[in-house]
Amino acid sequence: MLKAGRYLVLDLGNYAVKAGIAIQGRLIRQTTFLQEIPRWIQNWEGGGWWISVRAPSDRLHRWVAERFARFPEERIPHAVGGRPRGMGSDRWVASTWAWHQWRVPVLIFLMGSALTTVWVDQKGKVQGGTISPGIRLRIAALAEQAGKLPTIALPTLLETYTQLDSPWYGNHTQAAISAGILTGYIAEVQMLIEQFLNAVQGANRCMIVFAGGDALFLRRWIEPHLQTFNARFPVQWLWRPYFVLEALAGWLATLELSTGYSTD
Repeated sequence: MLKAGRYLVLDLGNYAVKAGIAIQGRLIRQTTFLQEIPRWIQNWEGGGWWISVRAPSDRLHRWVAERFARFPEERIPHAVGGRPRGMGSDRWVASTWAWHQWRVPVLIFLMGSALTTVWVDQKGKVQGGTISPGIRLRIAALAEQAGKLPTIALPTLLETYTQLDSPWYGNHTQAAISAGILTGYIAEVQMLIEQFLNAVQGANRCMIVFAGGDALFLRRWIEPHLQTFNARFPVQWLWRPYFVLEALAGWLATLELSTGYSTD
């Protein structure tokens, strides 16, 4: 059972890896800097738990799996409808933990290499969600598939967007790409929120969680649009970039998992 021990929790994403230190179900420290995480893993003296969307043959995946235990997702006591077929570990862990804590309809955005969502209805059923390219994938797709368009680094894209006279168009190529990618991304988020609110109209309240590394820098552009929704019930907006790690830490304590060492 988790008492005084400290545990490492790891979320191995496609382009970002998140690591955190958990004590008694609470996340007390976290990082997304890849140059820090190998040192954390190498020097960690206690147990650790991980989830991953990487291929099992991936070098980092194999290294982590050799040292620590895979989080046993099958232990999650969520019987309402079960796990949707093929749902990724991060979405499943986050959505079930959200319902376990709040018992209200919830929509979770995971803003990383992909923009993914998952929603839980009034009865606690994990309905599913959406998967589309994240910001970096949208940039890469334009550069790779449209021969005359340049590759734009993410910081440059964001800086260019802040300088636009209007957020929906640009008067040169780089500005037009910035406007197109971010305007499209924000519009997608708005539409998904609108559809979710329509789907849970019978609720007394609901929650919308923005998680993932890209939530950190996209908040300034998304948050103003949240005031435009006229829901018939209270909506709580949470910006929790490390929510998947929070969910891992919470489930570890709830399920009383105690070792965290690989058994392979």
